[in-house]
Amino acid sequence: MIKAVLLCLLSLMFYQVAFADVSMSEDQTVVFANGKTDKERKEALHKINLQGHSDRQKYNQIGLKDPSPEVRAIAAYFLHLDLVELTPILLKAMTSDPAREVRLNAALNLECQYNCNGVQVEPRDIQSLESDLRLLEQAIRNETSGRYVIDILINVWCKISEKSRKPLELILKSDLPYGDSTVGINEIAKFLLKHHSAGCQ
Repeated sequence: MIKAVLLCLLSLMFYQVAFADVSMSEDQTVVFANGKTDKERKEALHKINLQGHSDRQKYNQIGLKDPSPEVRAIAAYFLHLDLVELTPILLKAMTSDPAREVRLNAALNLECQYNCNGVQVEPRDIQSLESDLRLLEQAIRNETSGRYVIDILINVWCKISEKSRKPLELILKSDLPYGDSTVGINEIAKFLLKHHSAGCQ
């Protein structure tokens, strides 16, 4: 009897926590939509993502357009869409956003989407990466994002079309900024060119 009561109480507590989490998540969407301060919107968007809200990617896309760089930085870090859609969004964020933290989070996010363990990059994903070489060049030359973009290129270089590789080689051989990392963008570019010096079969 006591055991049954305890199980009932534990079950009740579980559902209370579960429903409280859902309610809390829903409340955060309201806070994010109506938040008057940067702090309110930033904390709400962070919680929306941590709680795994079903519409979190919709709110991340909205967050990328927020006037607060702190909110945009959270959105850039958590945004996760199909790579074909995600690639140009994050490339644009890392080349045009005035806030370094936003550019960095966009670069880290995209680099992981292409390079993290177990990621299966499809031909259509590569096409989205090379579809705007001007934007890709800006990302390579950006002091914050350059090294992470080249990290992507190192792993997908031979999947990129020869037509795109030729202008990219010229960019990588050009005078690139050192960047704000311990390893210069120029050095990583040289590594890529040396690593693939035998060409792609």
